[in-house]
Amino acid sequence: MSHHYSNKMVVRCADDRYSPGREFAGPFEQFLIDHGAKDCFLQVDFGGSLGITKEFNYEAWLDRVESAKALGINEVIFVDHMACGKFTLEFGELTADEEHARHTTCLHAAQRFFQEHAPEFKVSTYLQTGDNWDRFDQIV
Repeated sequence: MSHHYSNKMVVRCADDRYSPGREFAGPFEQFLIDHGAKDCFLQVDFGGSLGITKEFNYEAWLDRVESAKALGINEVIFVDHMACGKFTLEFGELTADEEHARHTTCLHAAQRFFQEHAPEFKVSTYLQTGDNWDRFDQIV
């Protein structure tokens, strides 16, 4: 019998601004409550969805999908945020529009990965800018 109660996994950036008492903590906590994910499996990765686009992470993500299935997870919520240090390290200094475009590309890649490898999963993708959350559920 499983001791797990959540069917959701949230994937977000490892940014320290999500730490208790920091500027992302409160808005993120409210986001989880609003999306019925307060009790969730949390996958933290530098750059959030950026990690799933890295070829060297491909096998690790396939393993995560299989583990998620075994744990009864059937919904994944990706949360990226603007002014991401990992995106700066990866792509250099970006304008807000350029960074937004990079996040959009990565969030869409995450959707495609799950469509290919776990089509039974519900996948939602969001980009956080301060207290605002833009949803990117349509792949373009």
